[in-house]
Amino acid sequence: MDSKSKSYLAIAMGIVILLADIYWLVVPVGGFYSYQAPPWLAAGIIIFIASLVWLWVDYDLMKE
Repeated sequence: MDSKSKSYLAIAMGIVILLADIYWLVVPVGGFYSYQAPPWLAAGIIIFIASLVWLWVDYDLMKE
């Protein structure tokens, strides 16, 4: 697999992670929202930021 294909795959993975995290933060799971449980909210925010960084780095590497 060439590096451009790997970059597209990494970007696709980052988008899936980002969408899953947004779902996790917005939709109530088990009868409560993530903001009602601070550790879950913190984990969601950390994952959200990490996935944005992941996408930015992969996009930047793809341009090189």
